[in-house]
Amino acid sequence: MRPEYAYVIALLIGLTLLLSTNTESAGLDYEGLVDGLQKQGIEARLGGQVAQPFMPVTGHELTLDGETLQAYEFPNKELADSFAETVSEDGSAVDEKPVTWPGPVHFYRSGRIIVIYVGEKAGTEETLTSVLGKQFAGSPTRFYCTTRTGVCIELYNPVCGWFSPDIQCVKYPCAQDFSNSCFACSDDNVLYYTEGACPTEE
Repeated sequence: MRPEYAYVIALLIGLTLLLSTNTESAGLDYEGLVDGLQKQGIEARLGGQVAQPFMPVTGHELTLDGETLQAYEFPNKELADSFAETVSEDGSAVDEKPVTWPGPVHFYRSGRIIVIYVGEKAGTEETLTSVLGKQFAGSPTRFYCTTRTGVCIELYNPVCGWFSPDIQCVKYPCAQDFSNSCFACSDDNVLYYTEGACPTEE
């Protein structure tokens, strides 16, 4: 092979690898987010622009089956990760500055995308988790019991089973600790569960 041909081939291979690396490091974007949600059978679409004083980028409204969330696409994954580190574990502060939310807040991150969901609609948190992974900050994710079974294995993965509003409780929390989610959802009184032990009364 002539030297000039070998140089051109090596250059093309190098460019291909560089483009491939840049694409992988870019991670999930708006298009991938909507596509991933729609593959879950969810009616998802992006709407108008939104902005938050604590957000370094402008985002878009994200509609999921009638609910409105906020989605933000960062220039790269590293900047999204850096912002995520400024959010407190419970989502009540960003960069050590308090933020007041009208309801339970949930922060999700994947690739260049960060999604903020304020609400507690059954199934929404689970849908977001399936596409974006577990939330990195915010209120505990609710996993609603959709099936009941009396056959569970003795696996210790503690959850807090929250009772239906029909159950009258004399003190907070209106819930019970279970060794795993199967045992929680085997209890007819449990509406949903959250990961970890139940909170204690303050």
